[in-house]
Amino acid sequence: MSKYNNLSIEAYSTGTTRIIDPKQDLLRTQGIQFRTQYPGGLYADASFFVPRPIVDWWELNGATRIVLRNDTRQVYEGYITNFQREVTDGGQGVLVRTIGGWGHILMNWAIRKRWADDRITENVWPIRTGNAEDKFTVDRNSRIQIMPKNVAFTQFDSHNLRYIMPTGETIKRVTFNYNLTTTAAAPTWRLGLYDTIGTAWLDYVDRSTAGTSTGSIDHSLGTARNYIELSLNSFNASPQTPPADGSMFGRFTNIHVYSETGSINMEEIAKDVIGAVTDINSETRFISAAGTPLSLVPFMADNFESAAEIINRAANQGDGAYNRWGAYLIGSERAYVPDGKPLLVLSQYPAMTGAYEYAISLNDLGINLLTPFTISEDYDSIVNWIIIQYNDTLGVQQYWTPDDNAALKDDTSIAAYGRRAGIISIPDSSTPTIAEAIGQRYLAIYKDPQYRLTTPITVRGFIRGKDGMIHSASEIRSSYRLRIEDFASIKIGSGQGLPFVVTQTAYDNDTETCQLTIGIPDAPLLLRFTPMKAPPGFEHGGRQEDGSSIPTGDTGRTITDAMLAKMRTTRAKWAKMTPRQRRALKKKYGL
Repeated sequence: MSKYNNLSIEAYSTGTTRIIDPKQDLLRTQGIQFRTQYPGGLYADASFFVPRPIVDWWELNGATRIVLRNDTRQVYEGYITNFQREVTDGGQGVLVRTIGGWGHILMNWAIRKRWADDRITENVWPIRTGNAEDKFTVDRNSRIQIMPKNVAFTQFDSHNLRYIMPTGETIKRVTFNYNLTTTAAAPTWRLGLYDTIGTAWLDYVDRSTAGTSTGSIDHSLGTARNYIELSLNSFNASPQTPPADGSMFGRFTNIHVYSETGSINMEEIAKDVIGAVTDINSETRFISAAGTPLSLVPFMADNFESAAEIINRAANQGDGAYNRWGAYLIGSERAYVPDGKPLLVLSQYPAMTGAYEYAISLNDLGINLLTPFTISEDYDSIVNWIIIQYNDTLGVQQYWTPDDNAALKDDTSIAAYGRRAGIISIPDSSTPTIAEAIGQRYLAIYKDPQYRLTTPITVRGFIRGKDGMIHSASEIRSSYRLRIEDFASIKIGSGQGLPFVVTQTAYDNDTETCQLTIGIPDAPLLLRFTPMKAPPGFEHGGRQEDGSSIPTGDTGRTITDAMLAKMRTTRAKWAKMTPRQRRALKKKYGL
């Protein structure tokens, strides 16, 4: 048994009901490997090999929940995605692959929801027929303007535009600005929000004399509806005939339709995703609130986006104080009342101001640090004059630059390194407020040179922690901070050293090694989880982030038939060895 790492595997049928393993197959597991990732994790993928007859019935099935523990502590949680049954000269067995909750649940749940919709096109606000719609014309050039024609209007003639929410969704709030202008020839009109289902005006403005009424309406529906209408109505009027010059109209601008009554920001969106995705735990206590929220209006997932994409997109906007945020899932056992479902976390990106969880030094080489690493001090990526390119709510491409807001440039950086412009393209419909927030967050990071680890860091057995703590290699997780202590010239907060956020870990139980991929401090772009590739046969795992093979040797993560032959053993015997016996045998034969 290892001093630091003693992994075991548990399988669960439903909820917290553990599967009985009568033949104790899981006790003979070999080749356990798993990864963590941040953001968009926490648990990525895993694999392990179980020596057993491949034709025998097994209690494990696809989508079975798998938990890996180091002693009693959970280090991984995922769901079976694939069984690969193998027959070789060395025996039979099953290679099991799993994926974490982010990939298994959030990337497979499709959601269609319009949190805040500001579109005004005809497919969004179609004309409702059956009224006097032929007596009106509609102008949708950056607004919805309804103009009566030069014909006689009788009492209650109206033109209505109907907004319909997708099935299962409802309208809870509508806001808009209005301008109702009437003439002496046609002075009596009502403009407002009409509930066809309840046959009632919800909010409106009346005119009975020639003139103009302007203002705004912000109406929360007492009873949420699937559809609602904007209406211009010849209300309680004797026959009246508007002039032909278009001087009489009802105008709606800045229209927003909401499926929620509260503020639309990443916190609200994350909580709504929890409510929609019933395969994750319903607790919301890990959804942090930003001190300065950033309004995400408009925000829609109208094309059945995955829950993972929605959460990524919301968190990627950050907050109103220009901080980066990230989302991930944590293990089901963190719930107040565990039900076997993971919990969603939304939190600010770890701060680089002195606090850290892990530490390494060049003095650790040959002890627990296996391989040297390369640090690049990158001046080429400096950006100190930010240009934001985005499409406005009408689909028109816009630019927002330091000429619009001086906060999008840094004069100190410009003086030190010269002016270096960078264009950030926002793929979704956006607003100047959101564009500025993204730009200022990007500027805060890239106005200075970037420190990058161009090679992963591999540790064996354990890693040192703050205040002398020792963390088992199998318990190293992404989203925690790693400090490289040798950089005494760099002072961060109250301490010295170069801090990084761990964005990916890859643990191999046979060698007790953990490979750490390090992110750029406060990088503004969110990572997406992608399953690691697995080569055929027993050589499972062993893949870097880009899918290329990891070199063999001490950090190798595969045992080939050639290696077994050199060690004068068989795969069946190898499967029965403990990790310590395997390491001793590899050392004896120089592998």
